[in-house]
Order: sequence, then C-alpha cells, then structure tokens
Amino acid sequence: MRIINLTPHRVVVCSSDGRPVRTYEPSGSVVRLRTLATPAGELLGVPLVRLAHGAPEGLPGDLQPGDVLIVSTLALGPVAAVVPSGVRVVAPDTGPESVVRDADGRIVGVRRLQTV
Repeated sequence: MRIINLTPHRVVVCSSDGRPVRTYEPSGSVVRLRTLATPAGELLGVPLVRLAHGAPEGLPGDLQPGDVLIVSTLALGPVAAVVPSGVRVVAPDTGPESVVRDADGRIVGVRRLQTV
C-alpha cells in the first residue's frame, strides 16, 4: 500500500490531544481541478465570475488497488470519481473538531482525514 500526498503541503495527523503521530510529505505532484470562469456581472463595481470545476489533473499514472491518495478537500469528490477501483482518496479534515493550530492560529495538523 502506498500513501501518496498529492497536495503541496505536509499533512500531519495528530492524536486526539493534538500530538503529531504521522506525517505525510508532499510527493512532488499536485492534483488540481481545471477551472473555467464565466462572467457573472458585478457587485459594487467589482467583477463577479461563476466558477465551474472540471476534471482533475496531475494524478499519477501508475495507481494500483490499495493505494491511498491524499488530496485537497476541493479535489476529493472529483478525484474519487475517476480513480481505479480499490484506490482510496482522502483529504485532511480542517473542520473545527479536527484541526490543530499553533499559538499563532496556523494549522499544524488534523486529528482525522475525510473521505467520500
């Protein structure tokens, strides 16, 4: 089983009391979603656009059953929809019950991962 971090950030998983227990370094590849912006008028003189997200880009070509991909929350559903059977897709859960922050409020880890 390979765990492949396809985000540009180190993902630190912490215990329930916030102590780091696992770290997943970035793999060097980042999954992104294609984005199409369509003009949608303006608000108080500021242009508005409507964004549509397309297919994920940057997935490894050698995925095998049992592999686990760590992606961003935004990419979670679209990536899960296109990977081969048996490949799990997860994202860091940065919700208030999971996130671990340092004294300056920066995210330093999460207590759990999320899936679809």
